Parts: sequence; structure tokens; C-alpha cells
Amino acid sequence: MERTPRRRRGAIRSWLTGIAAVVLVAGLGGYVLWRRLPGVGTPLPEGVAPPAPGAPGDTTPPGTEPLSPPADTVPEAVPERPLPSLAESDPLVRELAGGLSLHSVPSAWLSTTGLIERFVAVVDNIVEGESPRPNLGFLAPKAKFRTVSRAGGVYIDARSYARYDAIADVIGALDARRS
Repeated sequence: MERTPRRRRGAIRSWLTGIAAVVLVAGLGGYVLWRRLPGVGTPLPEGVAPPAPGAPGDTTPPGTEPLSPPADTVPEAVPERPLPSLAESDPLVRELAGGLSLHSVPSAWLSTTGLIERFVAVVDNIVEGESPRPNLGFLAPKAKFRTVSRAGGVYIDARSYARYDAIADVIGALDARRS
């Protein structure tokens, strides 16, 4: 027996209602459990110091201490120098970011002007849910998007995924220790 569009809609609504109910119950359960944990979500009154480590009421797991950087990895002191104005900041940005990656793609971007403005525009585009592509033209795939037809359907050609290899190479070439 084939389902009619009306039955399909009803089945979809039932599934969506069930999923929404599960999410709601999980959210409420998590909220109730979170509120019952000792010391969570309740600010200390003014003038009251937090409990000392290991004291009754301390929720820090035993043997847990804040991490401090190893002694041999303390960065060298950088001599203070005045920051340039925004209009004159490109050489400084190139100097600071130039060694982060030996890949040619970031080098191409660093050869442009208005580096800080472009970076801020990219971040703002992402925050606003817009495409940052106008400011990231150097990352645009060079090859065309390809599809293949088989078994009566249209599918993405596996070669299309290679269009993003340059972006992956740029990310992989970043020197994480230097950044």
C-alpha cells in the first residue's frame, strides 16, 4: 500500500513532534540536574571567599591543579614598540604573520593591502551569517564543480572534493607552535 501525501505529512509531523518532545525533556532534565549540583549556578555572597582546595564543599576533583606553562617554553620578552596606525599596519602584519605558514596561498593574501580591515570584514561576515568570500578570493577553488549522472541520479563527482585541497593544505601548513 502506497502512502498518500497526507499520510506522509502526518508521519513527518509525528516524528518532528516526538523529536521536539525528547529535546524538551532532555533540556529540562539537564537544567534540573545542573541546578542541583553543589556550588553550580549559585554565586557566593559578598565578602565570602571561595573554599580552599580540599575543603568541604570544594567541587574540584582531588589532584587537579591549574596548569602552568613548562619552564623551558616561557616566551622571550618582546621589546616594546609603538603600534602603527591602521593605515600603516600592513608591514607589521606581514612581519608577524609571515612565518606562520610557508604555503604560497597565505603569502598571496599577505601581499595585498588592508590586511586588518579584510580580516575584520571576514570575521564580521561570519558572525553575521554572510559569506566571507568577497574578502577571501585567494581561497576560491580554481577547478569547476563537477557532477556525474549514474543510476538515474545526479551526484557530486569525487574530483570536485579536490577543489578544496588548497584550503586544507593552507590549514595544514600553519605552524601551530609559532602562532
